[in-house]
Amino acid sequence: MVNDFDETEELDADKATKFRSGVGILLYLAHDLIECQFVIRGLARYMSKPTERAWDTLKYLVQYLLGRVEYGLLMKLEENDTSNDVDLLVYSDSDWAGHKGPRKSASSCFVKVDGLLLHSSSRRQGIIALSSGEAECYPSVSSSCDGIYLSRCLSLCSGLEVKIKLLIDSSSARQILSRSGVGRIRHLSVKVLWLQQKVVSKEVDVSAVGTADNIADLGTKRLNCNTARYLMPLCGDFDGSELVGKAEFEHMQRKRMVNRIACNQNLLQVNQRILQLTLMMQLPQVIDGVPNLQFSSANALSLQLFVFGAMDSMVILVIAAPVMAAYYRFLWKSAIADNDRWLEISEKLASRQHQRAMEGLREDHWLLGEGLIWMRQQINPM
Repeated sequence: MVNDFDETEELDADKATKFRSGVGILLYLAHDLIECQFVIRGLARYMSKPTERAWDTLKYLVQYLLGRVEYGLLMKLEENDTSNDVDLLVYSDSDWAGHKGPRKSASSCFVKVDGLLLHSSSRRQGIIALSSGEAECYPSVSSSCDGIYLSRCLSLCSGLEVKIKLLIDSSSARQILSRSGVGRIRHLSVKVLWLQQKVVSKEVDVSAVGTADNIADLGTKRLNCNTARYLMPLCGDFDGSELVGKAEFEHMQRKRMVNRIACNQNLLQVNQRILQLTLMMQLPQVIDGVPNLQFSSANALSLQLFVFGAMDSMVILVIAAPVMAAYYRFLWKSAIADNDRWLEISEKLASRQHQRAMEGLREDHWLLGEGLIWMRQQINPM
């Protein structure tokens, strides 16, 4: 509803006042409501002229928030870390021409350090991007500005060297930022050239991230439940006992492992066929090298086909089967080890830091609960 045309009537003065009060509270809490920042940003555009559709969206959002009062961001401290360098991961993403009205794109930025979410934002681009690559470049610039600011703050407070790694899931945007000049895309803004200089000077390192693992996707558009709950534990969303979306995260990891095994099996079959063709091509040379043997072309072809079938069975029994069994055994052991390691970390996290996390979240929960109860009373008066 946020990206659709809104032709509904404007609210009266009483409802408009309640709408602005509710959105103001949500803007205050937006940094902790990472999966709601896209909707909150859309509602903030109706502050001057709230409409009936915006009012219905606000009520729907408040009903959702009443069911996640216990949620919060887990702030954990890495122990026994003797490294002198800190990697600041800056996730950037955009939704190209997502709004059906002005066709302006949405930008999102998530900043993490040592698994801790420091900053998140959802913005609307001021200009209309003419391509998806251009739409990805503009949030990269704003995200880099946020990353440079946070890196200098961390360097000042800790005295450590902070390295900025900009993670983008668009290959075209990475190519634009990794070169010098705009090339044929001459309509790009000057700020993209500024970021190119930062990349050349090694102050910002541009890297790739999978689309499914880009947590900045939470602030660009409305996601389905499973996708949102998969990204929320990557941000450290905590419900008081465990990370939110743990089941969805494990399901996605198992699905990826199965797909990886299927791809490796297909690759093994291709290599098997290449080996068979190589043996067939070498067979005439072997026959010519044996004395007192004379074969016609038809007999040679028959012999090649016979050897082809025999080599098919030999390759499968002698080479392919042991290699495939050993490789699958290695994949399963790695998957089990990774799963056990992740479960062990989750158990330690829940047992060792549960009390500390609950103490830190209790005050925020009280403020959030009181604000939501007030908003519900204002929106749905008795």
